[in-house]
Amino acid sequence: MAFKASGFNKINEIGSIGTGKGSVKNKHGYVTPDDAATVETAGYFDEIADQLNVGDQLDISLGVPDAPALKLYIVTTNVAPVAIAALTTA
Repeated sequence: MAFKASGFNKINEIGSIGTGKGSVKNKHGYVTPDDAATVETAGYFDEIADQLNVGDQLDISLGVPDAPALKLYIVTTNVAPVAIAALTTA
């Protein structure tokens, strides 16, 4: 499937590094029926690249409602209009 903006929401600001555009880091939530392999495909978050900063956290509820799972991702690259989120390993 494709990214659906209706499942995406900013939860809160989690901190700031420096000043200027992209300095504020945010925590976002996203609910999707997609599995991890789909969400981790390059280009999946391009539609909302302008809302994401490198370092933002994404709590993603995957596989809803059939096989729900929660994974934490972090935005590792954002050169508009392309945003890449990687699964955290910590």
